[in-house]
Amino acid sequence: MKSLYFLFGFLCLVFNCKVDALSYRTCDSGRQILNIKKFNISPDPVQLTAKEVTISMEAQLAEDIPTGARIQVKIWKVTWIFGWKIYIPAPCVLPFGCDVEHCKFLKEFSEQECPFFVRKSTCGCPIKAQTFKGDGLTITVPPLGGLVRWFASGHFWLDLKMADSSGLMSCYSFEGEARS
Repeated sequence: MKSLYFLFGFLCLVFNCKVDALSYRTCDSGRQILNIKKFNISPDPVQLTAKEVTISMEAQLAEDIPTGARIQVKIWKVTWIFGWKIYIPAPCVLPFGCDVEHCKFLKEFSEQECPFFVRKSTCGCPIKAQTFKGDGLTITVPPLGGLVRWFASGHFWLDLKMADSSGLMSCYSFEGEARS
């Protein structure tokens, strides 16, 4: 189960990135309360058999995240069959769901996310407008089982959205590759 947590934690960190092996774009021209200034990951592309990955990031949250805001995660494995690009949807295997209140999401991934809070005392809810920054932070990669490794390796597509009762607050689509 820890392997699944890492996979989804890693993909959630991916939403903050722009590296050679990964690309991202906003998936809506509307409101974007998160501005990514820098993201580096090593090794690049990510090696799923590696013991650790190193991440450096800086992002600006322009507004406080309101109470009740939700994080929505959708992931697809991208493969080619007879020259056609096929998107295979990943089942939601997170025990708390793939459409979850943002504070619960932060609590589940606090080990991966809290080092990016500039003032460690601010790691928790409510999440206030602030800068997130970390240079050379190491994250341990747990061993991935067969099905998880198959799904995580190769090309993937990820949609990550943050919304509240008034609508979409941030939306990113990512496409990348991981190697096993």
